[in-house]
Amino acid sequence: MEVSHDGSTDIRKPSSRQLKRASSAGLRDAGLRVPEDVKVVGFDDIQQAEFSVPSLSTIAPDHDWMVGTALTLLTERIKDRSPRPGRELVAPFRLIVRESTS
Repeated sequence: MEVSHDGSTDIRKPSSRQLKRASSAGLRDAGLRVPEDVKVVGFDDIQQAEFSVPSLSTIAPDHDWMVGTALTLLTERIKDRSPRPGRELVAPFRLIVRESTS
């Protein structure tokens, strides 16, 4: 996490709850407040995001779509193992706005 006081604060999503807590503590230690000074957005909409203080805005991917697509791609690959060009797929998602960005 990079924190600067010149208006160019750059926060990267922690990869676990422990890192999220550590980054929140780091922001406090740097004298920054969420959301007044820094907006924080998580990914995956885990249940703790709603109940953290402040509650964490999050990107919620469509897990059902991702699982269904993975199974379809796997089934296609099992049926036909010949080389094929890669594909780019974009999962549907929702932005859930909570206190950490409002």
